[in-house]
Amino acid sequence: MNEMNYKHLLGKIKKEILEELGDELNYYSSDTWYYILKTSFFGKKTILRVYFANDRVVNWDIEKRYK
Repeated sequence: MNEMNYKHLLGKIKKEILEELGDELNYYSSDTWYYILKTSFFGKKTILRVYFANDRVVNWDIEKRYK
C-alpha cells in the first residue's frame, strides 16, 4: 500500500475495511487498527491508524516512526 489520502475510509464498517486493507493481525473488537504502509531500508515505518466508534471509521492518521 502506498501512502495516500484515506478519506474514503470514513464511515465504512469494519467488514469493509477488512475487504479493502486486510486484517494485519488487528483484533476485530479493537477500536484502533494499524496497517504498515511502508518500511524503509533503515527500519523507519509508515503506519496508517484507523479509529472506529460503533464499528465505523471515524478518523485515521498516518505516523512515521522507528520501531
